Amino acid sequence: MRPASTIVVAIALCFAGCSGEKAHPRCGEGEEIAFSDGECEPIVNINQARVFDDERYKANVESAQIPGEEIYYGEGVAEGELTAVVAIPGGPCSGNLISERLIITARHCCKNEKCVNLNSIVVGKRITAAAESIRIVSVEHAPAIGSHKYPDALLATLERAPIGVEPVNLAPPDWIDGASVMRIAGYGKTDTGVRGVKMKADTPIASKHCDAADVRTYGCVEGLEIVTAPTQLGADSCSGDSGGGAFVTDPANASPIQSFRDAIERNEYALGAVTRQSIKSANGVCGYGTNYFRLDGPMLAWIEQYARKSGQSVTIAGQEGR
Repeated sequence: MRPASTIVVAIALCFAGCSGEKAHPRCGEGEEIAFSDGECEPIVNINQARVFDDERYKANVESAQIPGEEIYYGEGVAEGELTAVVAIPGGPCSGNLISERLIITARHCCKNEKCVNLNSIVVGKRITAAAESIRIVSVEHAPAIGSHKYPDALLATLERAPIGVEPVNLAPPDWIDGASVMRIAGYGKTDTGVRGVKMKADTPIASKHCDAADVRTYGCVEGLEIVTAPTQLGADSCSGDSGGGAFVTDPANASPIQSFRDAIERNEYALGAVTRQSIKSANGVCGYGTNYFRLDGPMLAWIEQYARKSGQSVTIAGQEGR
């Protein structure tokens, strides 16, 4: 990472749709893929800086007692940290181990219905030839939720369990609703253009449920997504982090920020959402906010049903042993 004094636009992580990259190769000039219906549509011209004026965002920054933008520049994970976050080189995307052999990632990482590009995952701090690689044997697309035909989530079953990696628990709705800040992680592009290294950052929330006004402003999916923004010109997401984890803690640990970070360090966190794409804009520049697909409600019901069908199980934080 560059020192704070030299950063013009600081990007620690990066997801699909940023740095001017079109989200799908079949879209024409000035278009992007609409994950609500899978069709190409004109890019919505939105002033991304508006997210920094969102009163909910400002309240969450203040309530979490975030001291300033310096803590939001992304950094590499430590040994043994966030091990359930894995790389999917065929995307390239990121994903999360939620059961012994089950990964959740973003649907748009898949190039077609059979996801022939998603053939394996890589475990570890970086994608290297020496890193553990495990074959993906099957995939399952998330079903429609109400009028939303194509929820941006996908489950992938692995040939075997990763060595020494514990699946991450899923967050209950009250943890997600009570969050003011999330820890994000993935293998995407950094501000220096590097990919394939697992990075992390903490980012405050602007919208927890994406209301109708948020749809127009941020391009999120109404009622199903979380919108986050870094401190101004701070760490965010970009291409390659799609499907990566957004982690929350028990609301009792949400403020002050040190309590949140202490809970994360004690591994008292759960997966609340997966990364979808940066908020809509004409330029698609990283560093101004990201939409994340919530993993509660109908999405959680689908995950639990599929896990049971495949002979696996997932654990909801606070319900261990039940």
